[in-house]
Amino acid sequence: MKNTDNFYEMEENFLKISKEIEAMSDSLENFERYLPNIKLFLNYYGSETWFKHLKMEEEGLFEDASTTAVLGEDYSYDLVIDIMDLANKLKNVGESLLEDSSNS
Repeated sequence: MKNTDNFYEMEENFLKISKEIEAMSDSLENFERYLPNIKLFLNYYGSETWFKHLKMEEEGLFEDASTTAVLGEDYSYDLVIDIMDLANKLKNVGESLLEDSSNS
């Protein structure tokens, strides 16, 4: 009987990781394309211009707009929180991987 230790387990793990890394890399590339839009939104929400637009919306000046969701305080705030949560998750995952690889 051959002693294969955990080769088959490691091979299966390698194949799963390879597939997942490729998918995550593609998703991250798509996300990176949105960074300018995300930064634009983060700089806009709560700004002087945002408050000006909010007042204009209250005066009915955007009646022809299909939506004014960006001026909804809850919607915009929730999106800011979602963006920050994702940024922190990405940071924590990156730090964890870098820390683990430097200890190897």
